[in-house]
Amino acid sequence: MRGEVLKVPVQFANKGRTSARSVFAEAVIEIVPNREKKNITFDYRWAHSRFSTGMIPPEHPEIAIDAETFERKITEAVPHPVSPSEVQDFLDGTVYFAIYARVRYKDIFGVRHWVRSCIWSSKAEQTWSSKCASYPNEDND
Repeated sequence: MRGEVLKVPVQFANKGRTSARSVFAEAVIEIVPNREKKNITFDYRWAHSRFSTGMIPPEHPEIAIDAETFERKITEAVPHPVSPSEVQDFLDGTVYFAIYARVRYKDIFGVRHWVRSCIWSSKAEQTWSSKCASYPNEDND
């Protein structure tokens, strides 16, 4: 993984009884200092993998997109190769990888919905990502 963009497949599916329309899914991997207390730092407008389709019927097989590490440049986001020092920081437990994902879609009545999730991976014995743990949610309208 040294010097390569970290890629992790993120899967999603329509488990409802009707088709999801105008589906837009996005995901990103963030390298976060362990015990980080600040708010989520990534911005979906800049750095993320994307997938879109006109419709996903109910019980369609899962669809996967690769979440990747990105970095923000002046006018765009570009893939970020994980450096040897970032790999060592991960192995030492001083950083962890957080994978954020969000899916937006419309139901058969044209009402917009969204769902988001976060998982993390760490080598530290005691990692607690409060920002990752509090990120998962869905519109409950």
